[in-house]
Amino acid sequence: MRFAFTEIKFCSILLQMAPYYRPVTSRCYVSNFRAICDSFSEVISAEVQNSLRTVNIHQFMFFPAFQQNMPLMYELLKCWDSTEEGFKIKNHLLKFTTDEVAILTGLPNIRAEIIWHNEPLGGVLSTELKSEMAQLSRSTDDATMLKTFISFIVSNLFFPLNSHKIPRRLVSIASSLEEFSSINWAWTLREFLVNEFNRMATKLATEKPLGYINGFLPLLLVWFLEHINVNTPTNPDSRPRFLSWEGNTNIFYSSEKAAHLVATLKEKQILYVLDSVSTEEADLVHADLTSFQPPPSPLKQKSPE
Repeated sequence: MRFAFTEIKFCSILLQMAPYYRPVTSRCYVSNFRAICDSFSEVISAEVQNSLRTVNIHQFMFFPAFQQNMPLMYELLKCWDSTEEGFKIKNHLLKFTTDEVAILTGLPNIRAEIIWHNEPLGGVLSTELKSEMAQLSRSTDDATMLKTFISFIVSNLFFPLNSHKIPRRLVSIASSLEEFSSINWAWTLREFLVNEFNRMATKLATEKPLGYINGFLPLLLVWFLEHINVNTPTNPDSRPRFLSWEGNTNIFYSSEKAAHLVATLKEKQILYVLDSVSTEEADLVHADLTSFQPPPSPLKQKSPE
């Protein structure tokens, strides 16, 4: 009996010492991103702030410092349908659209569409841009402020890669507000993530380790919070939508809880389209209001043969 007790106790200690296993990993740490933005906000001029508003990225300085929630992201990735480009949850298809990305982020769904996966990599690393952000001060000129912050946001929030490398064109775009404004960032972010979701789906289908997922993965968490009615936003009237979750940064689901949540969702907890999108909200980001009409009927299941 003493041996059995000792063995059980030893196994318990081993379990406590075992490292946490992440089924999928991301380089996008918004808690760190937000901390850097908070410091940046203390040194920038009113002119820089106005310029950031003009190109529709000022709001990202206040992106909630969410925990990564990789167990929950993993459960959602398992629901991804590459053909339909949406998440199949409880026999329903929840589409992941550009109009949704526009509403969630405040990025207009207009202008040029660019596929960053095809762009060659090189130049400064995303980690080096973090260091450059830390060196900014009130004495830094506005042009440098803008270029550094835009480079930081596209490399560390929009398109963080496992390699820390950055598409060369992104670096050049950061130097030109006019060129930056010419791009449909809502479409581009969505396209990039869909490509990553498809890549993860292929690995899941072939039972390969998922490894790293690139891109703005915290956007999927915001999408989940808006579509799955299990959490209450602290600032429900704030826009764009991610700002309404500013006070919810303590949300975290362990692997067990994330799997249980997705498996036991009730019909009434699922919002098939974003809720209460007004004409004004849609017009601000050039989103099609008709895409937020009442939900489709449930997916038809095949009859057993």
